[in-house]
Amino acid sequence: MKPCPKMQLAINLYHAGELDDGARLEVERHLERCPACREAAEQIGEIARLAAEAPGLEDDRAAASARRSRLMAALTPGLPARQTTPLPARPMPLQPLYAALAAMLLVAFGFLLGRFGGRQPAPDPTLQALLTGFQPVVAAGHTVQPELLNVQRVRYDPASGQFEITYNTVNDVRLQGTGNQPQVQLMLARAMVDSDNPALRLHAVKAARTIAAQQQSLDDELLQAIDYLLSKEQNQGVRLMAIRVLRALPLTETIKRTLVQIVLHDENPALRMEAFDGLAAHAGGREIEPYLQTIAKDSSSSLRVKARTLRQTIDAGPVRSAELSQEN
Repeated sequence: MKPCPKMQLAINLYHAGELDDGARLEVERHLERCPACREAAEQIGEIARLAAEAPGLEDDRAAASARRSRLMAALTPGLPARQTTPLPARPMPLQPLYAALAAMLLVAFGFLLGRFGGRQPAPDPTLQALLTGFQPVVAAGHTVQPELLNVQRVRYDPASGQFEITYNTVNDVRLQGTGNQPQVQLMLARAMVDSDNPALRLHAVKAARTIAAQQQSLDDELLQAIDYLLSKEQNQGVRLMAIRVLRALPLTETIKRTLVQIVLHDENPALRMEAFDGLAAHAGGREIEPYLQTIAKDSSSSLRVKARTLRQTIDAGPVRSAELSQEN
C-alpha cells in the first residue's frame, strides 16, 4: 500500500519536529488508523535513527542548523501572524542520510510558504533533483533516490504531439514533452507499474502505443512496463492495449515470443486473436505458421477460422505464383 499523498509532507515535518502540538497530534491520530502512512513514517524514522547512530559530524549538523535558521528567518516575515513565532526545535542530529530528508523539507517549506512571501530564488540543482524525482541526490557522500509518490494523470494532445503527465514527489509536478523524451517515457512506465487506477494505466498504455507508432521504438523501461502488464495486469482492456503497443513496433524475437505465448496460452480469446493478428501481419503469416496446427484446435471458433484461413492463404501462395509465371 502507498501512503496518503496529502499526508507525505506532514509526516516528514512530524519527524523533523517542525509541527505545533495540534498538527503533531493530528498526524499521530492519522498514523494510528492508516497502516500505509504508518509504514512510511516508520521508514522515515529509521533513516533518522541510523543518522543518529552514525559517528558525529559536527560540521554537517552545524551547516544543516544554519540552513534551517536562514530559511526560517527568510520565510517568517511572510507567514500569517499565528506562525510568526518560531516553534521550539527538538534536538535531532542531522547526519548524512538525514541531510537528504532535511533538503526535502526545505523544498516543501519553500513551495508552501512562498505563496505568502515575495519572489523566491530558483532552487539549486540538488533541490531541483529532489523536486522532480528524476535524479539521485548526493548529500554528504551518500546517494539518496528521491521518492516518487504517484502518477496522477496522463494526457496526450494529438494536435501538438505533447504529453502532459502530473505526478507527485514532495509536491505536485506537471511534466510536458514529446514522446522522444526519456523522462516522458519513464513516467509513463511508472504510471503503468505503480498506479492503482486502471483508467490511468490504460491512458499510459495508449500514450505508449502512440509513441511506438510514431517512433517505432520504446525505451527499455517502457518495454519492461508493457511486459509487466501482460504478465500481471488484471484489467483485460489494459492488457489488450498493451498487445497493441507491441503490434505497433517492429517484430523482434522478444516481441514474437511474447505474442506466441499469448496466442497459445492466454485464457482470454480476444487477447489471443489480437496477438494472432499481430503475428499474421508479418511476412505473409510466416511468423505464426509453425503454430497454426495447434491454433486450429483452439477453444475459440473465431481463432480456429482465422488459423484455417491463414493456412489456406499460405498454401495457395506458391500455386498462384506458378500460375502467374505460366501466364507470362
